[in-house]
Amino acid sequence: MSQHVASQIIAAVETRLAAVASVHIVPLSAVPLESLPAILIEDIEDETTQALGPGPVQEIHRLSFEIFGCIAAVSGFQTTAGTLRTDIEKALLAAANDVRLGGLCRPGLSRTSAVFRHDAESLQKPVGGWSMKFVCTYQLKTDAPDLAI
Repeated sequence: MSQHVASQIIAAVETRLAAVASVHIVPLSAVPLESLPAILIEDIEDETTQALGPGPVQEIHRLSFEIFGCIAAVSGFQTTAGTLRTDIEKALLAAANDVRLGGLCRPGLSRTSAVFRHDAESLQKPVGGWSMKFVCTYQLKTDAPDLAI
């Protein structure tokens, strides 16, 4: 069974980020403290923005998600969080093939915003880092939701 294009995109993002730190698609409270620094992929949303044709329908989708690069709040916290943010952005945006996720995203992945965030409640120790919103546009036909066009 083949994965939907949206799942393929998230898997490609996970693969690229795995070279930076451990990657999780779970709430922060489920990440073991000892696995920090970690990268969380959160708030994944797949929206159909346009549908063309009588059927099978050609659809244009907007896939958005947040990537939270989090570290434990220790000495040098701001510097380390900034380095993690840089490494995440380089992993996803440094080269044309990275931005297009191997042809899945057209015109390419983009980071639309970044917010510095703290969390003192999810784990036994305060954590924080940069939470960045990414957006990707892709197309498919409804008779082949596992193939990007």
